[in-house]
Amino acid sequence: MPNAKRRDWHDQIQRCDCPAFEEHTVRDNLRMMLAQRLDYLSEMVEGIFTGLSGEHVTNRPEGFSKRMIISYVYTEHGSTTDRSGLIHDLRAVLAKFMGYELPRHRGSASMLYKIRDTTGVWFTLDGGALRIRVYKKGTAHLEVHPDLAWRLNEILAHRHPRAIPSAYRRRPETRQRTATLLNRPIPFPVLQLLEKGTYWRYERPPRQANEFSFDWDARHDRKLLAEAKAILEVLGGVPIANSDAYLFDYPAQDVIGEVLLSGLLPDQRSHQFYPTPPEIAEAVIDAAQIGPNHRCLEPSAGQGGLASFMPQDQTHCVEISPLNCQVLRARGFEASEADFMSWRDGVFDRVCMNPPYDRRRARVHLERAVSMLAPGGRLVCVLPASYKEKDLLPGMSMSWSRTYRDAFPGVSINVAILTVQAPG
Repeated sequence: MPNAKRRDWHDQIQRCDCPAFEEHTVRDNLRMMLAQRLDYLSEMVEGIFTGLSGEHVTNRPEGFSKRMIISYVYTEHGSTTDRSGLIHDLRAVLAKFMGYELPRHRGSASMLYKIRDTTGVWFTLDGGALRIRVYKKGTAHLEVHPDLAWRLNEILAHRHPRAIPSAYRRRPETRQRTATLLNRPIPFPVLQLLEKGTYWRYERPPRQANEFSFDWDARHDRKLLAEAKAILEVLGGVPIANSDAYLFDYPAQDVIGEVLLSGLLPDQRSHQFYPTPPEIAEAVIDAAQIGPNHRCLEPSAGQGGLASFMPQDQTHCVEISPLNCQVLRARGFEASEADFMSWRDGVFDRVCMNPPYDRRRARVHLERAVSMLAPGGRLVCVLPASYKEKDLLPGMSMSWSRTYRDAFPGVSINVAILTVQAPG
């Protein structure tokens, strides 16, 4: 239901100006709502457009653009106004475009409550469809993905055919450059289960510090609960025996909060995020022979599958995923949020790595890492076992470990550990 209709209903209830609660009245209202449901989408779009601030030149009278501004979303005391419903309507329309489940109205209100004190910072929502930034005076700046903004104008033109220029109703000819790495949207019902859960920051028997426990109602839908549990495991949570609770080895409250705000997880295949199994990680560190004064690096670190076995105060991590980078920092590591192939920060005595394998990226990542070795430095890398037959680094001293078969859960691949010794 559009924000304007929700507001009218609320006002009627507040005035006690409602029809009698009788069967025929309820049936008539339901019939009316069902008959109007096809118009609700266009009414939402029109309501969003007319609700945009008239004081900001960013808002264009010809139709929606990528950037838009809504004023008075918050009161001077920080509570949300009824204009926050326009942001919920925008999220609902974009969800329709992308085939996602519609967000709950309370979910949008909760999101606005969480970000109200973090002014001037962009937050990404709903699979990258929308970004939002709020300011102390109560204004919200919104950025809609350009591939979706023109579709809003298509619907607006349906209600006002002569008002919206045709240029605003076409897909942009020059598409915005997007990263090749993808993020996976999390279904709204799963986000709701996580939102209702409780994070125990401090130890309160029988709860432990950094423990997440689900609300009792979460047990009613085992399928959704399983999806929510899988997300916690991706974030590094370990299930506690005989319970639906998870324990983290780092303060995960902010990381879970970021997932709730963005509604995204790094796509495993795109990011090549396959954490290094402990058995292989320990073998890598043994081969690295890290000394007390060695400066160490883990490129494409994920959440620190190798770094967790390395001296924390000597180790630097490079990771392209903002979420994984946040996990690394929460675990106490120094981490750079960057694409390793375009990052360079000095030389290192020891490099331990498990690079991405697809599209032949493993070899170029290996060559890049070798270029960062200090004289006499050592690099240890987990690679597909098929690479043992290739002359990867001509002129370098190399040795291989045994082959580890089906080493990564859910992935059928054999790997081996390469040790490279740089000339002194």
